[in-house]
Amino acid sequence: GWPLRIALRALPVATRGGLASLGGLLLYSGYWAAGVGSGLRVLAALMLLLGHHLVLHSAAAGHLLPSYGATSPLLSSALPTLRGSQFSTVRTILSSPDSRNIFIFLLCNLAFMVVEFLYGYLTNSLGLISDAFHMLFDSVALGIGLYASIAKHWPPTRQYSYGYGRVQVLGGFANGVFLCFIAFSVFVESVKRLLEPPEMSTDVPTIVVSVLGLLINLVGLYAFHDFGEGHGHSHDGGGHGHSHAHDDNMYGVYLHILADTVGSIAVIVSSTLIYFFGWRISDPLASLLISIFIGTSVVPLLRSTSRTLLQSTPGALLGKYEEVLRQVRALPGVIEVVDPHIWSHTQSLQVATLTLMVSPSANPHDLLHHANATIRSHGIENLTIQMEVAAAR
Repeated sequence: GWPLRIALRALPVATRGGLASLGGLLLYSGYWAAGVGSGLRVLAALMLLLGHHLVLHSAAAGHLLPSYGATSPLLSSALPTLRGSQFSTVRTILSSPDSRNIFIFLLCNLAFMVVEFLYGYLTNSLGLISDAFHMLFDSVALGIGLYASIAKHWPPTRQYSYGYGRVQVLGGFANGVFLCFIAFSVFVESVKRLLEPPEMSTDVPTIVVSVLGLLINLVGLYAFHDFGEGHGHSHDGGGHGHSHAHDDNMYGVYLHILADTVGSIAVIVSSTLIYFFGWRISDPLASLLISIFIGTSVVPLLRSTSRTLLQSTPGALLGKYEEVLRQVRALPGVIEVVDPHIWSHTQSLQVATLTLMVSPSANPHDLLHHANATIRSHGIENLTIQMEVAAAR
């Protein structure tokens, strides 16, 4: 039946590579904790190399994560079977590439978090246990992104007549605030450690686990790299080459993964320096650089989402706002434009409302047609125009 087919097909090359890597990690855990012979160590290393090869091979082939679209023969036969409210969320996740990628990466993140916590508990490694809780916070952020990617597809209701598209803006803003909190806490802790460097100990297993965490984050970076391109400036400029660039929610997810990747690299470098040279100051210095990097990276996201939530005039229209109104006022029969408002409901939906004071001799039908065409030519999709006839003098 379809559940078995989904279970079999849900193990693409990248997922098998991840399972091989996790299996290698467990073998390494047994080796370092129990001192098992070198044969098991070699087997574990081979499994890690195999997993790494499978993931990179899948990435090069463009099949990093499962690509079961709504038109896939597998899902087209399975989705009709998923009926009832308890399966509606599952159908939405599987049918959308964005939510599907977040969901799979979230599962990988949670799986590695459990392995890291168990290994840290068995080896009494406070650093690994702390990093496992850090991955838990990352999973919460991914959960926020997943919820937003699902909710944006919900149809409008009587209470939410515009639909739930703005949930993705809220998700991006929430993840931006979350990243600011992380950056601030890391900055404060790194300054404390710079002033009073604590006694630190590191070992090879800790570095190995950090490397595996880096590999997982690199997989996530590859899966979501489209959402990070072109975000060094405001989203309102319209200079993006693809639609992904307008999704603040996915950009927030990308920033979380990017911060984790940079953090993993910093942990590996600082742990190596401490292990071989005893340079304890490398840890707070790396943490300080990470906090600055996260803080500066999240500024464009917070700026974009806050402007959208405050219903600011879109940046692409801000410079020609008066020109748009001038063109409307120049239409035959228009006396004045009253209460003009232009804002972004989401990054891809511009909304405008205005009232036209028209002369009694104006043709309402023609005037409304020309006013609609003039305003929509500037990229405004949702437009409401109210016409009021001025009193005859």
